[in-house]
Amino acid sequence: MISLYFASTGLLHKPALYLSDYFERHKTEYVDRLMAVREVNKLKEWLVFFLYGVRETAESSIQVFKDIIALKERLEREVMPHFSTRRQENAQTLMQYLYKTPLVNIKAVAKLLGINTNTASALVNDFVKYGILSEVTVKGVIEHSGLRSIY
Repeated sequence: MISLYFASTGLLHKPALYLSDYFERHKTEYVDRLMAVREVNKLKEWLVFFLYGVRETAESSIQVFKDIIALKERLEREVMPHFSTRRQENAQTLMQYLYKTPLVNIKAVAKLLGINTNTASALVNDFVKYGILSEVTVKGVIEHSGLRSIY
């Protein structure tokens, strides 16, 4: 809610702060400080705690964005040239899609690119070969990091 509020007021262009993680990691202090505001009006202490959280979360978000940009540049420089001219457009389109939706399957790739499942499967297999995608067996929980995706 806080990130959405910041975005709606123009303080952020997009709700990119994940303050919930900070509050969860400092749960006891979070609850104690909220109780202190309610019981003895210690609003200043709550605001200081909150602002430390905003700073820590912003610094973490900046690093994540830098890592994503570095990964994108590395993939464009080192991986994408491996695709033939004929397959380059599909590879680029799939790459752009993965930045927005990092979990895919072959059927979704075929639909996205307007190609048959065999062609989609071959492209996905190449993405696996070059380390862009990895297969994840789903058993209740999907785990992924970066652009690691399921297919």
